[in-house]
Amino acid sequence: MGKIYSRAINPEQYDLLDTNWGYKNSDSPFRRYLYHYLKKYKTSWKNANVLEIGCGSGWLLNLIQKEGAREVGGIEPSKNNFELIKKNFSGLRVHQIRLEDFKSKEKFDVIISVLVFNHIKDLNKVFKKINILLTKGGELHIIVPDYDYYRLSKFDYQIDIEEINEDEYAVQVNRRDGIIADVVRNIEVYKKKASKTGLVFVEDMKLYPTKELLEKVPKYRLFKKICREHLLKFKKL
Repeated sequence: MGKIYSRAINPEQYDLLDTNWGYKNSDSPFRRYLYHYLKKYKTSWKNANVLEIGCGSGWLLNLIQKEGAREVGGIEPSKNNFELIKKNFSGLRVHQIRLEDFKSKEKFDVIISVLVFNHIKDLNKVFKKINILLTKGGELHIIVPDYDYYRLSKFDYQIDIEEINEDEYAVQVNRRDGIIADVVRNIEVYKKKASKTGLVFVEDMKLYPTKELLEKVPKYRLFKKICREHLLKFKKL
């Protein structure tokens, strides 16, 4: 695999000096856009034990806790993000570790992951781990990139792509506030990998720019009718 792919699956990517995407702002328009869709599942969080994989600066875990979750916990491999969590949300229970290395005796009713599976190398291993961590009837909610949107030319960004196979590619976006690389997959890849571990696919919610995002960041009006990401829901029977 090439350099872009290697960067995309690097668990320390967010600690690199050329990556600075403004993670100190817990109330950015983009995060509000993501939460607009995530909160449609908030009834699942009520009185639940919730784990977030790749919890970044802790903004989502904090909101889930406020929505009435019984317990919340997070996994975050980035040292920079982990330090932000300790500074801004000191009450959150977060482990600085990769999911592959995470061990827990407790089971979780809901596991959430936002734009993290696009940095995971071995989906089979991760879905197996999640299946073990979930309670019977537990749910997995993940947000992943749209296959076509992440290929598009956008604004003044420099976008470089490495083809992997017909269902996957690695993409690196260089913009003024930093560089980030992702592995982008067809949605069917996630469905097939999850089903092999006993997780049943429930829903594919397509995420389009919200009215608020278009007002706050007008440049996205060029893509207002284009799906940006997908919120996928799985269940352990």
